[in-house]
Amino acid sequence: MNKKVGNYLLLECIGKGSFSKVYKSRNEKTNENYAVKMISLNYIADENLGNIEREAELMRKLDH
Repeated sequence: MNKKVGNYLLLECIGKGSFSKVYKSRNEKTNENYAVKMISLNYIADENLGNIEREAELMRKLDH
């Protein structure tokens, strides 16, 4: 696949759900591996956007 998002090179899909996919990724600057979750907002109702924002905020706080 090797699509680039910001400083991250998406290597392979490691999981998927109804509205998102999780990719094994590598930060090109630090060479560290990460998981990147990409959510398709095209299918998300406006009333659910708050849930996605809360999930993103929780993930930012984690150091794992």
